[in-house]
Amino acid sequence: MSAADISAKGSDFQEAALLLGFRFETLGVLVYREAVPFAVAEELVGGLVVGSWRRLKANIANKRESLGYPMYLEWFQWLAEQFEKRQRLDQLPAYLRVADWRPPGRAGGKPRDP
Repeated sequence: MSAADISAKGSDFQEAALLLGFRFETLGVLVYREAVPFAVAEELVGGLVVGSWRRLKANIANKRESLGYPMYLEWFQWLAEQFEKRQRLDQLPAYLRVADWRPPGRAGGKPRDP
């Protein structure tokens, strides 16, 4: 989406896009610094990060240029690119991929009641 597209959607949309970008910026740093495991972040929000980046990258590039600040939302971009490299987002969704999963049993090997 271009800056004009985002502006046309109104201030609520602009604020939501900015908030999402800053949250993924924070997550990118946490993943890079290994405070959050990459695999956990990927499973929780991998698709959302990649999809959001694809929609917002033109706007972010424009903002970087207008601010003269190429590091604006740099970790959001980094995180999206890391998820894209692994191409795990093309696999089956969890509800199909691990449909037969059962929680680990308690001590003594007895399964927990649902």
